[in-house]
Amino acid sequence: MSGAEGADALLSGDAGGIGQALAEVFIERGARGLVLIDLDQHHLGDAMAELRSTVDREVDVLAVAADVSDRAELEAAFGEASERFGSIDSVCNNAATQTWQPAYPHADLDAVERGIDVNVRGVVIGCQLAFDHMSARGGGSIVNTASGAGKVPMPSDPLYSASKAAVVML
Repeated sequence: MSGAEGADALLSGDAGGIGQALAEVFIERGARGLVLIDLDQHHLGDAMAELRSTVDREVDVLAVAADVSDRAELEAAFGEASERFGSIDSVCNNAATQTWQPAYPHADLDAVERGIDVNVRGVVIGCQLAFDHMSARGGGSIVNTASGAGKVPMPSDPLYSASKAAVVML
């Protein structure tokens, strides 16, 4: 195992927004290591550069490009994290995508399916993998990011709101 003894967090959806802010908070609070997961490798590189420019100490960070809705890709990311750090204390399922689709009658069902896959299926897969990983070592924390849209619908994206309401219920 290289790097820090154990990672403090595995975070999905980290190329910006809430994911980037979560990474910064973990670092501010003394994280020894982080695993950043995002679909876009280029954006991960930008996020890594931003983190390095804003933190005042070395943190072992592993960036992994993976689709959270694809169980095999997320399993591989957890495998890379385990190989690098040995253990993970927290998993934040934060990755999301907005559908920007009307609820009906003209919704693009491919966009709807992608939104449900990332926003709901990705959280379920992340929880399953985190539970398997953490139960083997005696515990840890799982945080699922929903959104205010999960409680108060966004008229401009009702299907996103529905997927976030599902995360609230999880």
